[in-house]
Amino acid sequence: MTRKLFSYGLLAGAISLTQCQPVQRNTLPAGFPEEISLQDLKATSFVTTPDGALPANRNVIYSSTLLLAWDALRLELGGHIPLSPAGSAELRLLNNTTSFRGSLDKQDYHAHLHNENNQIVVRAFFHKSLPFERPMQVRQQHLAFGNTRVRAFGMDHYDESLAHCIQVLFYEDDDHFMLKLIPKDDQQEIILAKGLPNTSTLGQALELIKNWEERGKKNMRNNVLAWKYQLLADDEVAIPRLGFNIGTRFPELEGQRFQLKDIQYTIEEARQQTAMVLNEQGAEVKSEAMIAVALDSTETPAALHPKKLMLNKPFLIIFRKKDQPNPYLAVQVYNTELMEKSR
Repeated sequence: MTRKLFSYGLLAGAISLTQCQPVQRNTLPAGFPEEISLQDLKATSFVTTPDGALPANRNVIYSSTLLLAWDALRLELGGHIPLSPAGSAELRLLNNTTSFRGSLDKQDYHAHLHNENNQIVVRAFFHKSLPFERPMQVRQQHLAFGNTRVRAFGMDHYDESLAHCIQVLFYEDDDHFMLKLIPKDDQQEIILAKGLPNTSTLGQALELIKNWEERGKKNMRNNVLAWKYQLLADDEVAIPRLGFNIGTRFPELEGQRFQLKDIQYTIEEARQQTAMVLNEQGAEVKSEAMIAVALDSTETPAALHPKKLMLNKPFLIIFRKKDQPNPYLAVQVYNTELMEKSR
């Protein structure tokens, strides 16, 4: 029987396998779509931290750049920002979370801060190109994600060299599995997880990912279950092609105030732009966040069967450094709004 690993899941970044032959490419040829406003999308949301509530039945995008920008501001102001009880819950999450730490090394992102017009403006930015060691197959038939036909890639028919570039990290059945795709950069991981139980936060979903990884490692050592962790001749892998470039502001942060000594600070602007492309060539991701703070000096207070690893239901995508649990980008894919549609 044929296993159809149709991927709806979590994407995280990088590992290395010497069997894959490199593609001589620094960036993906297609590039990013034109930037659009989040307000133009009906079924997609941004979250500022992995600890905040996940909106139900929506695509959800998280990038660590907003937290990296806030951390740079915090260091500039002495390393600690006290908040009053009147501050918003979103600002408290932003100020208290540590979930971004270690997601990127210093050399992997840029953060800079400057003063202008009685404002402190801080920006954080990263851009990563993660081509696969060799292009994957374009799926000849469309992939049905719910009631919508979308374009997909993966392994439509068995190819031994491709099978070396896709790892099954966990497999319970065709609706509950986790894959690792092999990019050229061996310090990143791309992980796709389909069928995770519903969680109220992205952080809880990341804990479930860890659990699946541990269960998978244990199962791999079991001779009876080992077939689940190998791509065999009748197996298929199908992953929706994704592409977006979205900008948004965070009104729940703008207007919030905090005070240090005799200076009151007001967040006048908080915004973020995040872009991602995932296709048969690989992945490319970038994100930039900006926080502008105004200040004044007032004193205001199993039987063996083919696996169908098809990502055709909601899934979570995470980009992370190898051996680092905190992601620098995550996307919950719940609908087809961000996918390339089939004609």
